[in-house]
Amino acid sequence: LEVREMVNASDEEVNDPNSKDFIRFMSAKQGNDATTIYVHDHSLRRTKVNETRNFTLSANANFYNLATSSIASAVHIPTPLYDRSKKSQTKHTA
Repeated sequence: LEVREMVNASDEEVNDPNSKDFIRFMSAKQGNDATTIYVHDHSLRRTKVNETRNFTLSANANFYNLATSSIASAVHIPTPLYDRSKKSQTKHTA
């Protein structure tokens, strides 16, 4: 698990894969930390960021033998916000 101190960083810094303040998160939907970053304008330009980690899932008797992760858990936040969804960004900037 990753823990970082909260910083006062700009939108550009947290969305720039080359920045030390880039926010990378594990997507429960994808099962990894890959993402797509959309340029904050109306050009529809985007940057794909390759995965560096994957969830390792195994059967868990406590959850009816469903595949679960024993080292990570999920925080339920609206996915479009953290998937850097273009649709979500345009709604918040209009």
